[in-house]
Amino acid sequence: MLKVSKINVIDEFRPAGRPPFVDHLFPAQPAVLARRWALSRLVAAGGAATARVTILDGSVKAEDLSRDLGIEGAFKLEQEVLYAGRLEVMVEIVDPDGVAVAVARAEVDRHQTLPEGTTLNQRDRMFFDMADQLVTDLDQELSARMSEYLAGFL
Repeated sequence: MLKVSKINVIDEFRPAGRPPFVDHLFPAQPAVLARRWALSRLVAAGGAATARVTILDGSVKAEDLSRDLGIEGAFKLEQEVLYAGRLEVMVEIVDPDGVAVAVARAEVDRHQTLPEGTTLNQRDRMFFDMADQLVTDLDQELSARMSEYLAGFL
């Protein structure tokens, strides 16, 4: 609960929608989950100020990994792609004059590789799990930051 009159969620993150970014392919996109987190986790409990929650990043980037293409490479299962996910969210307490009087910000990252030969179902499952873990990490990190920097409004 926040001692504010209302909570505004602003999504400043815009998915690139093209390689090397793949967040738009996620069954549950990290930025969408961050928005849901803000709407379900933060509650206005009354007060003169407003809370402004800004989603700054929700990207996932894919990077092809180098593999052994020689004879030996044919006999081993190697990691093919590295996915690097990032969520960044800022919570500001804004007074009636529109001035931010307190700010808490959190950035979380997750990395996951997939081996060659991964099916689309396996990839989608990993995408779902990665997005879920990003939001779980965000909840822990932002909760700690809010306790530290927004204590007067909790």
